[in-house]
Amino acid sequence: AEESLKLELILSAIADKENVQISDSEVQKMIDAAPDEKTRKANNVLQQAVPIFAKLRKRKAIDKLSKL
Repeated sequence: AEESLKLELILSAIADKENVQISDSEVQKMIDAAPDEKTRKANNVLQQAVPIFAKLRKRKAIDKLSKL
C-alpha cells in the first residue's frame, strides 16, 4: 500500500509539473465507453467524475514519462 501511495504522489507531481490538463469531453468520453447503460448512468455524476478525472490525469502523466 505504501508503494502504491508513493507512486500516486509521484505521478501527481509529474502531472502538476507537466501541466497535464483533462477536459470535460475526455471525462465524458471515458464515461460513454462504459459497457452498459447502468454503468454509464452511475458514472455520470460529479462524485464519479472526480476519480475518472484522476485516472485520466495519471494516464497522461504516464504517457509523458513513456515518451522520455
